[in-house]
Amino acid sequence: EKPIAPTLKEVDLFIEKAFSTDRIIQIGLVYRYSNLYRTMASMVERGDFGDVTMAYCKEYRDNFPTQWFFETKKSGGAILDKDCHHFDVFGWMIKSRAVKVYAMGGQHVVKGKKVKINCSYAPDQNYMIKNPDIVDHAFVLVEYENNARANLGLCMYEVMPLEGLEIGIMGNNGAHALAKKDVILTAGGGPLGEIREVPVDYYTDNYGIGHIGADTQHVEFLQCLETRELPYANLLNSRESMVICMAAEKSI
Repeated sequence: EKPIAPTLKEVDLFIEKAFSTDRIIQIGLVYRYSNLYRTMASMVERGDFGDVTMAYCKEYRDNFPTQWFFETKKSGGAILDKDCHHFDVFGWMIKSRAVKVYAMGGQHVVKGKKVKINCSYAPDQNYMIKNPDIVDHAFVLVEYENNARANLGLCMYEVMPLEGLEIGIMGNNGAHALAKKDVILTAGGGPLGEIREVPVDYYTDNYGIGHIGADTQHVEFLQCLETRELPYANLLNSRESMVICMAAEKSI
C-alpha cells in the first residue's frame, strides 16, 4: 500500500532494510498501472507536449471513510495519504525531481472534538470522527530541478455530488492534456490542434471491480516476482512523491 510509512525517517529505514534483502517490494501507487495515465505518459514520451513544464491537480471531494485516516500519527496526514498519488503523476510526466515546496492549508470544517463523517463509501455513515488533526484543505506549489512548476488543490469537505479529480499537464510547445475523474482524457493545443478525447481502454486495468490500475498492479507484481525486475511503482520513485507531501505538511 501507500504511503510507505507516515514519517520520512521510517520511510528511509524501511528502504534501507528492504534493499538489504532480495525481496521484491511494490508500492500501491495505482495510477502507475492505469491505462489512462500510461496513455498520457506515452504521449509525453512521444514528444506531444515538447517538455512538460507545468502540471496541476484539483481534487475536491468528500472526506475519509474511517477514524484512523484523521490521525496524523497513523496516516501521515491528508496530503501524504491522499496526494502521494498525484505528486507521483507530476514527477512521472515532468521527468524531474522536486527541489522546493510551498503550501498553505488547515481545517475549515473537519475539526473539533467530534465531527460526523462525510464519505460516500464509509462503512458507517453515522460515525463521528474524534479529534481530527489533519488538514481538510490545502494548496501546494512545487518547483522541479528542470524549472517545471506544479500546483495541487485539495478540499476534503465537499458534499455529494462532487467535483472530483482533475490532473492536467502543459508543454512548452503549447499542447496540453487533462484527465477528469479517471474516466476521460482530452488533449489538444499547439501541434496537437483541436482539443479532442484521447481513446483509452478504461476497463482492462481494473475490470470494474477496483480503482483504475488495480488489476494490472497485481498482475505486474506477480511478473516481477518471476523476473526479479524492479516494479514500476518501486520504493525509490515512490519516496519522491512522499517527500513532496511531507514537505507540504511541514510548510503548512
